[in-house]
Amino acid sequence: MSAFLKSLMVLALGLALMGSAATAQDGVLRIGYACSNLGDLFQQYVLGAAQDAAESRGDVLLFRDAAEDLAIQEKQVMELLAEGVDALVVVPVETKKVDRIVAMAKIAAVPVVFVNRNPFAGQRPPEGCFYVGTDAFAEGEEQMRFVGKQIGADGRIAVLQGILVNEATHSRTQGVRHVVSSVYPGMALLAESSANWQRDQAKDVTRAWLGQFGPDGLDAIIANNDMMALGALDVLEDMGIRDIVVVGVDAVPEALDAIAVGRLAASVVQDPVAQGSKAIEMARQAVQKAKQPQVVIFPSRLVTRENVAAYRERSRDFAVLR
Repeated sequence: MSAFLKSLMVLALGLALMGSAATAQDGVLRIGYACSNLGDLFQQYVLGAAQDAAESRGDVLLFRDAAEDLAIQEKQVMELLAEGVDALVVVPVETKKVDRIVAMAKIAAVPVVFVNRNPFAGQRPPEGCFYVGTDAFAEGEEQMRFVGKQIGADGRIAVLQGILVNEATHSRTQGVRHVVSSVYPGMALLAESSANWQRDQAKDVTRAWLGQFGPDGLDAIIANNDMMALGALDVLEDMGIRDIVVVGVDAVPEALDAIAVGRLAASVVQDPVAQGSKAIEMARQAVQKAKQPQVVIFPSRLVTRENVAAYRERSRDFAVLR
């Protein structure tokens, strides 16, 4: 018998002994929140919004940080279930490996709301599972349409990718490729390299590209998130290079500030307040067995210097976990 199956048996026995102790009392829910990585600023914003939403309803939010380790996240989910949470909200470490999390939640009869990282892209979630977030493919398309207008049909581009086991990395990159092949077939996609969502790693990749292609060999850098875009900007500005277009995704406050002064060309909105608060709402509705869609997708919106003021105002609502 595998270690995982043994763990499931222990979980099932523990839940059976608890009986009805895990049932919400007086309308107050205990919601477990399993985060992929609180070292990611955007995830801090999503969790901060979830915390605000839970507290506004009088619910208790129990959170865990897996630091991008799948085994740790699976253990943390089991611990949360053993503590008797009424619902789970999960930002998965690996979007293609959520089967064990789903299985544990099913044994515990606890609904799971996946947020921000979509393990069910193009598929219907299993019964008792939900997703709230954005369409990562559309975000990549938005980026590429904007870049194409800036650099022309024969431009040269490179893509800074996130963690390769994340659905958003693949979907955003595929969105970029789709627009290149369908709208700008003469454009050269010179490189795709992972910087794992991290600013410092994006600096290293950007320096390598500039060494490989030269400062005049790239017209645009398209990053799967803002922190990597800002890392690329750091390097370009240190080298005095100002004619390479850089775009990101997330529209975090620092990126919005950079757009406002013309440093960053654009970003695509991923509203962490909407995602975090909606995840809590969906978890509550699932516990109450209220009718609701299994998938909620927020629209992709491009932010440029022309419309950044409104989004900077909105970003004042962003809060990290207290």
